[in-house]
Amino acid sequence: MPGQDVQHAPTTAPPQAEQEAPSHETTGGPGNAATVADLQANGGLGDVPTVSRGGGTHTIAPGDTLWGIAESTYGSGRYWRDIMVANPTTVHASGDLIIVGDTLALPTLDVPDPSAAQAGAPAEAPEEAPAATPDAGMDGGACASEEPVGQSVAHGSYLIYPDAYTSPLPEAAGVIVIRQAEFDAIDAGYTTDGPTFVSVAGESGEDAGERARIDAFVADTHAVEGFALAGSGNFDLTYTPTTSAAAVEVRLAFEFKAGSVGSIIGALFNDDEIGDFLWSDEEKDKWREDFLREVHDHWSGQHALRCQEPDDGLVNLPRWTQLKADAEVNAVEDEANPHFTVEVERIPVGDFETSWVQTPDRDAAGDVTGPGHAKFDSNDMTPVHKASGSAGAQQTPAVHEFGHMLGLQDEYPSASRPSGTNTRQGSQVGNGNNDDRIMSGGDLIDQDHYESIKQALNAATSPVAFDFA
Repeated sequence: MPGQDVQHAPTTAPPQAEQEAPSHETTGGPGNAATVADLQANGGLGDVPTVSRGGGTHTIAPGDTLWGIAESTYGSGRYWRDIMVANPTTVHASGDLIIVGDTLALPTLDVPDPSAAQAGAPAEAPEEAPAATPDAGMDGGACASEEPVGQSVAHGSYLIYPDAYTSPLPEAAGVIVIRQAEFDAIDAGYTTDGPTFVSVAGESGEDAGERARIDAFVADTHAVEGFALAGSGNFDLTYTPTTSAAAVEVRLAFEFKAGSVGSIIGALFNDDEIGDFLWSDEEKDKWREDFLREVHDHWSGQHALRCQEPDDGLVNLPRWTQLKADAEVNAVEDEANPHFTVEVERIPVGDFETSWVQTPDRDAAGDVTGPGHAKFDSNDMTPVHKASGSAGAQQTPAVHEFGHMLGLQDEYPSASRPSGTNTRQGSQVGNGNNDDRIMSGGDLIDQDHYESIKQALNAATSPVAFDFA
């Protein structure tokens, strides 16, 4: 979906949080907060009243950090690691990476009761970090400091030591060891407007070309016009990496027609209402608006796509596999330059006419020589039970027909399309009695119904490839 982007999620507190946090650290290391039980067992808190916090969820917004979420939920940013552990598939890169729009589960934790502390209950007693050699083994990326100034913190590909750590920095395999001030200088390159950027410190010279390639890709927009799936369909796609938005657009020119002359004459002889075959301006506007809205609501944001390029050698962000594409599908009215003309016939409520979509003609080079054509009726915005769907499935016929504008093929069986044969989108034609999928008898938009969107995205971004997440 638009606006879903990657956020830098620093495991250390931002400057204001660092000023508010105690200067000491528990034995769990900064951010790796010891539990109340651990502190009580080691004499750090005594008999401390506690309160349960968390237990809900949090939807990640631009600017969020794990520290800030923990601070607002539990009263202290130290509990960020508990959130990370509770969300192994949502928090990435050792807490360095969270994605806007994802939902975090907030574990229920017993934390010191601030109201009890204000009433005179024992507060947390400061502890000195235990003395240790600088090359002490890493536990989750946290190494003990030789001096009582706190411990190092794992932050993505970095291992950060306090500025007050005066001993030589130890070496650690697979990470960049750095002091806080040096990291802050790098960190200043981050942004929350999309995939995050940071300087190329830590990447080898051999990776400079790949870094330049990905930076150029992310800074650009990528588009394809008049895309067709195996020669069928007609739509445009524009991908903007900084917002993750893959905007799919089908331009339509509407023509609202009265019922056929024969139908109207028949109504006169049968004492039927002639008005059932005639459009009012209000009815035209409502049908058009309902169709445009239903297309967007049904077809947008159904399946995410992720970049498949390898990240070998890339230390900093953005990385290829961080890039995501969310489809925002829109049918828009455009009388001057449509992908399809759409004729909508007015018929009485309850009547049925066959609806269809004809793909545009193309020349030998594959270029469109004119718009495609679609034929709908006034009842096509009314959900119906179809014979090819299960007993509980309903489908809005016009939303189904829009799938043909994306190049998709019907999945219910017919004389020319027997059960078990393959469609253009890679699915199989069903048995016809229990299929709730949008291109059969229901409204389920499955992954293969995004096949034309995926192929259009890859045509726009080639040679960079995307596939379903």
